[in-house]
Amino acid sequence: MAVNTCNGLKVPIVDRRLILAVDDVLDCIGFGTFQVVAFLLVGAMYVSFGFETLLFSFVSIPVQDQWGLTALEYAALPSATAVANVAGGFLFGYLSDRFGRVWPC
Repeated sequence: MAVNTCNGLKVPIVDRRLILAVDDVLDCIGFGTFQVVAFLLVGAMYVSFGFETLLFSFVSIPVQDQWGLTALEYAALPSATAVANVAGGFLFGYLSDRFGRVWPC
């Protein structure tokens, strides 16, 4: 069994495949600016999603009155938002897999 090293970490190679554990890969890659920026962006996304959910609950009665919506029509607004979030997740997940992990030539 051959062994490959990454910053002193011994990684076994079995049948021409590296046997890696997630902790070992993270130790090898290290923690830097990219991880901090990714953490902050994901945190901002969760904060904005929470704000949107909270906003719907606070403005429900005034929006229903001003727009003349029934309770059923108003209930469709957060539902449409949830459907759009799912559709956007699928769309942008596909786009990031297709175009986000390759270097332009």
